[in-house]
Amino acid sequence: MKKILNSFTGGSSKYKDLDFVSHEENFNMFPETLESNEHYTNKVLKSLTGSRTILSQLGGFCRGLYIASTSPLTSYNAGTPLLYGVYGSKVYRIYNNFSYDYIGDVADNSEPVSFAETSGVPAHLCICSSFNIYTINLETESSLVSVDVMELPKKAGELVSIRPTMITALNYRIICNDKDSDYFYYSELGKPNGINNNYAFYKYMTRYTFMKKDGTLVTADDNQYYPPSEGSYVEGTLVTEDVWMGSLNYIKAEFRSDNIVAIKAMDDYLFVIGYSSYQVYRWQDNINIPFITSTKNSSIGCKAPYSVSSINNKLIFLGASSVGTNAIWVSDGQGIEKISSAWIEEQIESFTRTDDAFSFCYVDGKHTFYVISFPSANRTYCYDFDEKEWHTRATRDINNEQKCWFPAFAVKYSDKIIMGAFNEDKLIYLDKNKYTDYNDKVIERSRTTGIIINNFKKVIIHSLELIISSGKTNVEKEYDDQMNGATPEGYNPNVMLITSADGGYTWGGEKWAKAGRIGEYNSRCIFRNLGGLRRIAFKVTFTDPAPFNISKAIIDYTECGR
Repeated sequence: MKKILNSFTGGSSKYKDLDFVSHEENFNMFPETLESNEHYTNKVLKSLTGSRTILSQLGGFCRGLYIASTSPLTSYNAGTPLLYGVYGSKVYRIYNNFSYDYIGDVADNSEPVSFAETSGVPAHLCICSSFNIYTINLETESSLVSVDVMELPKKAGELVSIRPTMITALNYRIICNDKDSDYFYYSELGKPNGINNNYAFYKYMTRYTFMKKDGTLVTADDNQYYPPSEGSYVEGTLVTEDVWMGSLNYIKAEFRSDNIVAIKAMDDYLFVIGYSSYQVYRWQDNINIPFITSTKNSSIGCKAPYSVSSINNKLIFLGASSVGTNAIWVSDGQGIEKISSAWIEEQIESFTRTDDAFSFCYVDGKHTFYVISFPSANRTYCYDFDEKEWHTRATRDINNEQKCWFPAFAVKYSDKIIMGAFNEDKLIYLDKNKYTDYNDKVIERSRTTGIIINNFKKVIIHSLELIISSGKTNVEKEYDDQMNGATPEGYNPNVMLITSADGGYTWGGEKWAKAGRIGEYNSRCIFRNLGGLRRIAFKVTFTDPAPFNISKAIIDYTECGR
């Protein structure tokens, strides 16, 4: 009898041809590499964190969360960052004790909103929603603050206003696109700040009056927008007049005539992304020409505007191009690379709709995650930048059906990872000590392996033992008085195994083992008498509300020859 110590902790790489690698997938689980080599394994497979509800009945689905760096100096949390949330049409200011104030409304088109914070005096938060830009004075008390709609500038060379779908901020300016156009528009420094907001996107020009050397008087009506050269006027006559609005601040993405669908600032870079190309501008310290082209690409564009997210100086989005349709790309402003695997691209290709995809990023412990969901297809994929692996996620709905992962728009606030529920009016947070979702539905966790023994010789599997987090359940009572004596879920957790003899084409019946009651740390999770197999794949599933992590698998088998 032979023994294999198998890692059991790979990534997700489904392929059409199962003869070689099988249907490998992590579902609501992800690998984590251990920092020390002084272990029997260098990698474990961890379960997705559960979640709890903080606030509910907020009046609509969550469309975005944002932490503003400025707050009213005389209010609760004076001067500290405050959380803002958009739920349906309602805008909330949320304090770090999770009390909140409703402060106004924006138009609701059921799509995610985008935010941009100015650095003016006073600072304002801008929200782009339904082709409008709304402003909030971040320094005004909640009892007095309002959500005001801006009068938008006219399109370049036209008499109708722009229709922005996305907004961002870069070095004291807000920048927005214009739907069905390859122009983008940027504000003056520190604007809008509540003063002449209607002219935030126009150059501010100072007029001067002075007496020339020949005795001629120059007035503001002469449109003198620049001070005269030294020595050309009578000393003491130079006077600064009021600021006037000059020309419109805009740039045409001249590299390619491609409508801008997404715009995002990252460090000193401004990403301007079309359907089939993208262009990167770099900020420069020039008040008249603040952005210059840095990088351009004519073969990669964006298929879903709200798939664009950034973290740690990386911009990630779902691409649409001749070299990578349905691929997911990451750029640092200098170059670009594809991070999606073949099986993800094949699945996305099968979806009837992809333009509704949305994404967000967050950091949880050692992991930096990019999460992209396709609501119409009920699928969520997550890329772990630290492990360079993908896994899939899902949430069970009220009917107990698996849907895409409901938590969305993650931010770190009040020492918690805070999220909205994209299809519910709730504010939630991730809780490492909870093993169900915020709606108290079970989190189904599973690992499907590749072909573990692939020498094309038939073997008899005597046993498969999983080295797991045994005895870690927090359910102490065997019987629950409120359940009429029934055993509560999680008291003695169950692990289910199904086995494939043909590399994942078909699967056999269920086998069950225990994960150990509370304190049974040496409990062994063993499945016995698994039969004669040739191309072997395993799928392990766990649904109890208890910790479930896998470090290794020990397989006892006898080789039978061909």
